[in-house]
Amino acid sequence: MHGTRLIQMVTVAAGLAWVMPLQAEEQLPTYVTPTYQRIDLRLDPDADTYTGHVSIALRIDQPVDVFTLHAENMTINWAVLSSDDQPVDIDWGQPDTLTLRVQPAASLPPGEYRLDIDFEDDYDRQANGLYKMEEGERGYLFTQMEADEAREAFPCFDQPAFKFPYQFVLTVPEAQMAITNTPIESETTEGGWRTVTFATSPPMPSYLLAIAVGPFETVDVPGMPVPTRIVTTQGKSHRATLALEITPPILSALEEYFGRSYPYDKLDMIAVPEFNWGAMENPGAITYTESLLLPDPKTLSVAQRRRQASVTAHELAHMWFGDLVTMAWWDDLWLNESFAEWMGDKITNDVFPEYGMDVSQVQSMQRTMASDARPSALPVRQPIRSVSDLAANIGAIYAKGQAVLGMYEVYLGEETFRSGIRAYLDAHAWGNATA
Repeated sequence: MHGTRLIQMVTVAAGLAWVMPLQAEEQLPTYVTPTYQRIDLRLDPDADTYTGHVSIALRIDQPVDVFTLHAENMTINWAVLSSDDQPVDIDWGQPDTLTLRVQPAASLPPGEYRLDIDFEDDYDRQANGLYKMEEGERGYLFTQMEADEAREAFPCFDQPAFKFPYQFVLTVPEAQMAITNTPIESETTEGGWRTVTFATSPPMPSYLLAIAVGPFETVDVPGMPVPTRIVTTQGKSHRATLALEITPPILSALEEYFGRSYPYDKLDMIAVPEFNWGAMENPGAITYTESLLLPDPKTLSVAQRRRQASVTAHELAHMWFGDLVTMAWWDDLWLNESFAEWMGDKITNDVFPEYGMDVSQVQSMQRTMASDARPSALPVRQPIRSVSDLAANIGAIYAKGQAVLGMYEVYLGEETFRSGIRAYLDAHAWGNATA
């Protein structure tokens, strides 16, 4: 995300070593581990509520008398636990507005299980979780799941250490377009509704899941290694000219730096009129605040060009560093965002040297060092006991962390530093900081 984010790095000699995250009080135990989740949703952007069903494959590693998952401010209609397709006798309930508690009649032995849940919910109207916005007389649905808003959209294990494949099946009005992180696998229509089954995702944490539904316009981006589109609300696709120009060379430069191809099967870059951040690095479905992705071509300034290029490079850098490899807990948010900020500016300067990002980086480092000399200066990495603690350290996460990484690169040398990054990605692709 450009405006908030993940992982942690300690540079050692010619490579990188990773530090285990601190244990936080609110973390769910990992002896009940989700290994796959299918999410079926019936979504109408012109309604105020929606219904859904989730099916979660679970691996239980030790005898369990009770377990909990996240389900915030929604109505659970029923829950069924099964093993080898045979139902397990359970009591379930919502002890608070945040969670779903599952208690078997007898202790569950280790093994493989499936948890099915039927639920209903309201669309959020504050640009969090699965939310609705209106433009003119048209309704649109978007998501913002980071940091802990996936649990407001559907029942799930909503912590970054739980990284596994997901599959969306969305039923939407026939005239609406549906988008998630992955390409469409199949679709059927019946009674004015269209059911779209999307491909199963690579392993990812819940906060990177993305959905968009509405009467969108799209523009294909040529020169990309995977199918790529700019997605806009009605009447705005003509403003995608800058994104069409800058995205291919930025992605190409990142592939060269990391020494590996873009890791997902498609890329949608979605312009969102109502969005609380600059952009969000959802794999295969990056969301941007509309003003950033779609500046008016008639009044386009150098500052707007530089801003869009650096943010696009930041979000695309996350596809490897923050999505392909993720954090195990929010203590390491700093490195995910610091690295993407550093890499975004570096790649922008390499591809578009006329924007002067190298000068901007020096200026930013000087400001950061002056701020860091104050007694009130914060460390870039702080213990996170609650997700609400994240907001306290945003400035250090971006500016100070970026400056520290830049110093490490200078100290080690550019090639040694890049070799460490590549080695880490090779070792931990699709894993997280504890892999």
